[in-house]
Amino acid sequence: MCDFTYVPMFGDEFLRLILSILLFFCCVILAQIFMYKKNWGVAFWSCFAIFLVVLGGYGYVIHRLYLENTFSYDGFISGAGFLTVVGLLFSKSKGEEIIFNDKLINNDTPMFLTSFIVFSIIYVLTVDYNFECIYDASQLFIEALQIIVYPVLLLLGLTAFLFRFVVCIYVFAICMALFIIEDMVSVYYILSLITDESITVETMMLAIISTIISIMSICILIKAKRVYNRRRVND
Repeated sequence: MCDFTYVPMFGDEFLRLILSILLFFCCVILAQIFMYKKNWGVAFWSCFAIFLVVLGGYGYVIHRLYLENTFSYDGFISGAGFLTVVGLLFSKSKGEEIIFNDKLINNDTPMFLTSFIVFSIIYVLTVDYNFECIYDASQLFIEALQIIVYPVLLLLGLTAFLFRFVVCIYVFAICMALFIIEDMVSVYYILSLITDESITVETMMLAIISTIISIMSICILIKAKRVYNRRRVND
């Protein structure tokens, strides 16, 4: 049985917008690292640390103050937090160039895959969610993205960046593309079920802003990868 819960009207939409903005900054920093060989590893990890603080703070408010019966990101925050701390500790000193691995198979592959699989399994096993709270297909799609796809993809992207695999730029681009899909589904859900015009307009505005930010992030990452490829060929 799914218990009735009271949560802020635009909690999820505002959270998605804030998280998309923080991921946008992460993508910008990542692009600078790829395009101009900037040693901005500390900046990247610091920005993602803020992302985790926002996500954890929202989870605390929902669970502690509003007592919503929802899933928990504790496992993801713990795993991503550990990767962030390790990334900060092992970031190269100023002036050193960050070199990425273009091939998936190399000496770092076993540690990369092991770290990703372990943290992903820990997260999936710690998910606390009441599946009886799913009412329709659009909600199932959105919550599947939020519960499984996003966290696992972000863990993959963080682990790939930690071990300096080029694939990390693709992973973050995919995450931002999924943000766009989620925003579209959210708008469809609002237009189909919500009759209050003010709620519809505010939700659509947040979704449109989030979509624009996500598109900008994808374009920045695509440009960064092209510049990186040209430089690699010339070198």
